[in-house]
Amino acid sequence: MELTPQSLIEPNTHAYIKNGNYTIKFFKDPVTDQLIQYICINPANKKPEHKITTIDIPNPTYAEVIDNTLDYAINYNSYGTHILITKNKTLHNNDYVATNESLFIIDIPEDQSIVSKQPEKLILPLTNVITGESITMLFTDIKTKQDDAFYHNLYNLYTGKPTETRGYLKAAHLYNKEFKAFIDHAILTHALRSKNAFKQALNNLCDEHDGYIHTRGTVNDSNIQYYTSLNSDTVITTESKHGPSNYAMHLKKRTTTPIHRYMKQIADLQPKGSLYEAIENLNKQFAQNKNFRPKTH
Repeated sequence: MELTPQSLIEPNTHAYIKNGNYTIKFFKDPVTDQLIQYICINPANKKPEHKITTIDIPNPTYAEVIDNTLDYAINYNSYGTHILITKNKTLHNNDYVATNESLFIIDIPEDQSIVSKQPEKLILPLTNVITGESITMLFTDIKTKQDDAFYHNLYNLYTGKPTETRGYLKAAHLYNKEFKAFIDHAILTHALRSKNAFKQALNNLCDEHDGYIHTRGTVNDSNIQYYTSLNSDTVITTESKHGPSNYAMHLKKRTTTPIHRYMKQIADLQPKGSLYEAIENLNKQFAQNKNFRPKTH
């Protein structure tokens, strides 16, 4: 059925504003069941603008709610809007959700929108990644990779008592790049919670790499090798470079840092990846810092 400006507004349709290069989408609010319009404007080199308004006109037509000075085309949506953005939170369909019990994925039906004027009351369907069980959860209770609680829950699932979920995560950490990144960051966020947790995580990482963590960097076009290891409550970082022969290494610096200070240096980076990546980035900063000197207190 062709949609015209005089047509009654139907849910799951949109109007493309040709002279503004943005779209107005029309949905039924999943909380209130009212007709709403969702406007997303993406100006060049600026933050996107999102606006949701309720259409209070009884049996409205497109012409009644769209400025008549605009040139627009109306069509049916090819898919539902599965992105919900609020002041403090953004959700996408198929995002992973970690609870203290298991791992889920947001699983919204293709024709369902989650755009709502009252997202705090929105209830979303989730599917258990391991068992396939379906549950529902309040929008405000959902913890995804944007939330610190996601990584806290994921760490506990990965290191806790043996369960199907733990077994799944152990395998995923080995064979799935996306999950490895999630779990490695969960290990890092847990490590930064306390000195003992950080020491244990650093010790485990050193054990995985034959006793020391080897990273590389460049200083004044020279290839530098960094070796980071743990000695009791001290972190040792050595900086070496190749000599005239590529097989000869020359020690440039050796730094000893108390573990509590090293932990703070890592935390100050506000790292987004793994502990290994944070150490690599810290060593790069050392290379650029002319005042890189041993600290003993």
